[in-house]
Amino acid sequence: MHCPRLKFLLPTARQHSLFRAFDNEQFLSLSGSARVHEMKAGDTLYLQEAEIDRFYLIIQGVVKLYRVSCDGREIVLNVFTDKECVGESEIFTDKHTHSTNAAIVENATLLSFSSQAYKLLLQQSSACCYGVLVEIAARLQEKQNEIEALSQQSATDRVIRFLLSQVKDTDNKKDSVVIKLPLAKRLIAARLSMQPETFSRVITDFKRKGLMDVKGSQLNINCLADLRQMV
Repeated sequence: MHCPRLKFLLPTARQHSLFRAFDNEQFLSLSGSARVHEMKAGDTLYLQEAEIDRFYLIIQGVVKLYRVSCDGREIVLNVFTDKECVGESEIFTDKHTHSTNAAIVENATLLSFSSQAYKLLLQQSSACCYGVLVEIAARLQEKQNEIEALSQQSATDRVIRFLLSQVKDTDNKKDSVVIKLPLAKRLIAARLSMQPETFSRVITDFKRKGLMDVKGSQLNINCLADLRQMV
């Protein structure tokens, strides 16, 4: 939908790697197709096999990609948060329908753009197309490095590094800290490339060892230094 907030949100999109290769005139042209979406947790962004006509930039919020297994289980494939795009890779494939479902996990503000308008701009400018390819290649390399790093870490290491990343800068020198998990445990597990049961088992082990106390999504880390030494 059109929204007065659109002009205030477009500068955020302008800084994203998918748009940096465009000059101002090209980005202005693409902005004509932009829409703002205010969505609530549980809302469906798009369904598997639905026609691909737009891609999305998350301004704020959390979106999950998932499929449903034959026995009805939801399989979370990835989780995206602020300043990340959803559905952009599919506009470059030969398929005309989405290969996954996408749903809102936490209330979200998103910007969407016409897939067709985006592709048309690339077709009209080889320089722009090359610039976007460079950006995409850099993102793929970054993702490969991330996957390689994860593959070399144990499940315990992954969880510790994630928990430490949630500690506020102002709390880094404290002996004990309290952190709140930003997502449901199964979604965190998906981001860490592990099963939800594995994530829960690691947290339970930390609790058993006295490293932390757990109250729902709130974790009281009793000794931050001890946790750091385990990495």
